[in-house]
Amino acid sequence: MTRISETPNLPITTRDGYQLAASEFTPADSNGIGIIVNGATGVRRAYYQAFARFLCEQGFTVLTYEFRGIGASRKQHVAYFDACICHDGA
Repeated sequence: MTRISETPNLPITTRDGYQLAASEFTPADSNGIGIIVNGATGVRRAYYQAFARFLCEQGFTVLTYEFRGIGASRKQHVAYFDACICHDGA
């Protein structure tokens, strides 16, 4: 089994300055390929943790994140800020 280093609280700053919560899974023996798991809208990144670990065991570095307003990326209620999915994906 491949050893995995997990960074569970990696902040990603968007172009407009908002911080998204992310997790990075890094294998001890990397194949040099990175994968970004773009989760379903409204789904926390923990849902994809087992999938990310599986990919990591195959040698991939994997990043999962939560869209603004979801999980640890929720700084305030979504109704109180101007949000568009285009901000997080751009």
